[in-house]
Amino acid sequence: MNKLFYDLETLGDDHRKHSIHQLSAIVEIDGVVLETIDLKFRPHPKSLFDDEAMRISKVTKNLVLGYPEMASQKKAFCDILGQYVDKYKKNDCFVLVGFRNTSFDDLFLRKLFELCGDNYFNSYFFSNSLDASVLATQYLGDRRLHMPSFKLSRVAIEMGLVVDKERLHEAMYDVELTRDIYRISVGEEIEL
Repeated sequence: MNKLFYDLETLGDDHRKHSIHQLSAIVEIDGVVLETIDLKFRPHPKSLFDDEAMRISKVTKNLVLGYPEMASQKKAFCDILGQYVDKYKKNDCFVLVGFRNTSFDDLFLRKLFELCGDNYFNSYFFSNSLDASVLATQYLGDRRLHMPSFKLSRVAIEMGLVVDKERLHEAMYDVELTRDIYRISVGEEIEL
């Protein structure tokens, strides 16, 4: 199975008003990591900037306005994906895997394609995504009821992973944690 583990950093929590500024991903095919992706995006000119979101992501308005243009980075992303899937073959797609992605990241990723005039989102990705937080809920069973939160870092710690709190909200680090959480949840071995 082709999986794209991914995480986005955004300028707010509403995909209709805010843009992404970072996309990180791990390309995994048949259980083998073939590539990592880390792209920075200049926001859409009409994007709003939420101070709290930028604080969490450790970015400033001036910094993200200096990032490469959105359409060129989206093209670079699709060029990488095209090395692994054929967008003209209906069943040759990635399954998106994230942490709470179905109600957040997936919406922003679709919006990126839309803003760049690309109608081929479903040519790269199956319509149903996997959410590692849902799988972790099943894996953690009764422990879930007693956890103070179900944030990425808390779930990772509960599963025995070492978490570098200084690196949280760096998209690539979050993707690595998400992939480990997914693999533990589905019974695949990982190195601790």
